[in-house]
Amino acid sequence: GEGEHVMGVRQRLTQVFFMTKGMVETSWRGMRSWREFADRTKFTTPSKIDALSRAKVNLVYFKSNYMLLMTILTIWTILSNIAFTISMAVSAAAWKLYLELSEGGRNTITLPGNKLLRPIEAYVGLSLLTLILFYLTGGSSTVFWLVTTCLLVIVGHATLREAASTPAELALEELSRPDEPDWV
Repeated sequence: GEGEHVMGVRQRLTQVFFMTKGMVETSWRGMRSWREFADRTKFTTPSKIDALSRAKVNLVYFKSNYMLLMTILTIWTILSNIAFTISMAVSAAAWKLYLELSEGGRNTITLPGNKLLRPIEAYVGLSLLTLILFYLTGGSSTVFWLVTTCLLVIVGHATLREAASTPAELALEELSRPDEPDWV
């Protein structure tokens, strides 16, 4: 009944919380100091061949810093585009409701007023609703801006900053990494 549903939701939320907490703790462990990350003396224009080797090393070495930057940019994008955020949340909630109502192989979904809706009608309707909301709230430009900005910042930093270490040193460091964070 209702109590079991609430317990199931609470259990799922608890699982998501602890999974997220574990991911964040793991990411923090690899965080490099921001002083090292932004050391202006380490930025130079690389040759074409050197750019690729720098990127390979720096993408691994600074991956936690890059993940935090992407998270900050994503949060900023969400907060600065409230209409987009609300419309996608409404769309996600509608899809979740559709999936719950169509669970169990039901052939129809009963709407208020005893109107019957076939699953294909609900699917097409929700797809159109999502696309219309995405279009009206500038979703394509929002997602394009976010992806492009993240790529430019990360790839730009990874190629313009001198390699933080050699690939061999990086491999040894990964093997001997302590459990406490070194970003402090």
